[in-house]
Amino acid sequence: MFAFQDSNRYFKPGTFFENVIELYNFDSAFRSLVFNAIEKIEIALRAQVIFCYAMQYGENWYRKSRYFKDSSKHLDFLSKHKQALNSSKELFIIHHFKHYPPLSIECWKSLEILSFGELSKFFENLNADPCKTDIKDHFKMSSLDMLENWFHCISIIRNICAHHGRLWNRTVWSIMLPINGLPGGFVQNMSVSGNKMYASLCCIQYLLNAIDPQNDFKQRFFDLINKYPSVKLNEMGFPPNWRNESFWR
Repeated sequence: MFAFQDSNRYFKPGTFFENVIELYNFDSAFRSLVFNAIEKIEIALRAQVIFCYAMQYGENWYRKSRYFKDSSKHLDFLSKHKQALNSSKELFIIHHFKHYPPLSIECWKSLEILSFGELSKFFENLNADPCKTDIKDHFKMSSLDMLENWFHCISIIRNICAHHGRLWNRTVWSIMLPINGLPGGFVQNMSVSGNKMYASLCCIQYLLNAIDPQNDFKQRFFDLINKYPSVKLNEMGFPPNWRNESFWR
C-alpha cells in the first residue's frame, strides 16, 4: 500500500483499488516466476558439487576438512548437518541409516537435504581447487568470488519467494556485477543498483543461459510485464532502454 501513499500516508490522487490489486497480482506471478528459475539454479549447483567432487575425491569427501578453506566452519557444518540427517524424514536417508553405518552416507544422499542457503555457504567455504574452478567454468563465470556472491544473493531472494514476501521495488542483498563482462555475454549498462531486482534478474538469466541455453525465462518475464503494463519497472532498478540491451533481446 505504501507505493500508493504520499508522505502523510494519504492515497495519491488518481489511485484506485484496482491499481493495488493489479500490483499484488503482478508481484505474486513475478515471485512464482523467479522462484521457479532459482529452483533450476539450485539443482544445477547441487548436481555439479556432488558430481565433480565425488569423481575427484570419493563419495565421502565432504566430511574431510582438507577440502575447505575454514576448518572451524566445516566442523560447525558437520555438527549441524548431523542433526539434520538424524531428524530427516527423507526415505533415502532413513533407508541408509537402517542398513548402513551413519558415517558412510555418500555425498549424493547427504548433500541432497541442504537448503539453497546452506549449499551456497558450503560452496563458498570450499577450497579454490580444480573442482571448484570446473564448476565456475560450467556456469560461464570469470570469478569464483562473484559466483559465490551470486549464489548467496539468489538464495536470499529464494527465501523471500518461499515466504511470499514482496519482490517488486524491494531492496535486496547487493549482488556483484562484472566490470569487464562475462564469457557468456552480459548487460552493458553497469550503472544499475546492485541491490535492486533488475541486477539480480540479470544474474539469474545469465546462470539459466549457462545451464540451459533454451530456457524460456526471458520470454515468460516479457509476457508478465506485458500483462501488467502499469507496473513501474524503474522501482525495481530497471534502467531506461533496458530492452535495447542485446542480453535481453
